[in-house]
Amino acid sequence: MTAQLDYAKQPSVMRRRWFRRAVVGVVIACVATSAYWWGPAAWRRGRLLYMQRQCLGYAAKEGQVICAEPPPYGGETPPFTVAAQDPGCLRQLVSEVWGAQAATWDAARGPVLFLHERRSKAGVRRLVIVRRTPPVARMSWDIPMAFNVTLFEPGGLTGSPRRILSYLPDAVPSHFGDGSGGGPQLRLFAGRLDPADESHFTIDYELNGDRGTIDGWLRDTQEEPWPVRVELGQR
Repeated sequence: MTAQLDYAKQPSVMRRRWFRRAVVGVVIACVATSAYWWGPAAWRRGRLLYMQRQCLGYAAKEGQVICAEPPPYGGETPPFTVAAQDPGCLRQLVSEVWGAQAATWDAARGPVLFLHERRSKAGVRRLVIVRRTPPVARMSWDIPMAFNVTLFEPGGLTGSPRRILSYLPDAVPSHFGDGSGGGPQLRLFAGRLDPADESHFTIDYELNGDRGTIDGWLRDTQEEPWPVRVELGQR
């Protein structure tokens, strides 16, 4: 009987089943280790960027009354009769970066009249938050600091958003009542974007039945800790 000679070439190491299984096992182990160490941080970063994007593109319902109050009279500053809660995306963003207590402190600075991204003429991009300062937090009943502004420098894949707070004088002309229930009432509506100017926004108001508009701009400046500031004007 003639013996059969086997001239077939042995399979390479790369094609052997045990080697392929070993490579797959190493890959799975690396992925699992990375997920263990980096997964929670990546998840938090993803949530932060999502909430930040929601705030940058936020738009309240047109015509929504954000707050209402009787104008100050007789040395007193009556509280708000209407005050909207902070948008959910803003509460979550602040809580994600600085903690839930910080979100409570922010809300105490008054209802949010405007929340959106604005870009200065020089191209500086900021998340702009304009609040109506509560009466009890104003400097006085006749010299109010009636608006406060927070500017966020958006965060990216690394680094957290940075913010700066400033206070602005009242841009609404003063009308004083006698304190009666039928006296004048100030209502401030949700702010709107100016589609023709990325630096501009408006906030409508109604005072004793008369309508008006507050104009806001994100201005370039060399005088602030940051290169931009918000300026308000009334028309």
